[in-house]
Amino acid sequence: MKKFIIPSIEYISSYIEALKICEDEGFLDFISTSEEIEENPEEFIKKISLLDSSKCIQIKDFISPSKRFWLVDMEKKEYIGHISIRYNLSNDYMKKFGGHIGYMVNPNIGNKAMGLNFLNMVLK
Repeated sequence: MKKFIIPSIEYISSYIEALKICEDEGFLDFISTSEEIEENPEEFIKKISLLDSSKCIQIKDFISPSKRFWLVDMEKKEYIGHISIRYNLSNDYMKKFGGHIGYMVNPNIGNKAMGLNFLNMVLK
C-alpha cells in the first residue's frame, strides 16, 4: 500500500539511496546531503520537522517554512518520493528557484507522470 507520511527514520535508508542517484544527476535536497544524512539520520528527520515551525530559518537561511510529505510503499518499506508545500516564499532564492511546491521522485521507481500524480494526490 502506498501512503503519504511525515518523513520517518523507518524509510531513511531508501531515501538516502534515492538521494544519492539524484545528487549524481545534479539534483540536491535543500536540507542535507546524503553523506550528512548517513552520518546522522535522526538530525535530518529533526530538520524536516523544523521546516514546519517558527524555527525554520535555523536550518539554512534560504529555506522557506513548509510541510514535507513522503510517499512510501508500506509493504516494501520503500521511499517513493516526496512533495513539499511551502507556506510562503520568504526569500529571493525560493521565489526564483523553489516555488510553493517542490518534489522529488525516487529515480529507481518513478516515471515522468509521478510528479504530477504527487501534486494531484496532495491537493486532494
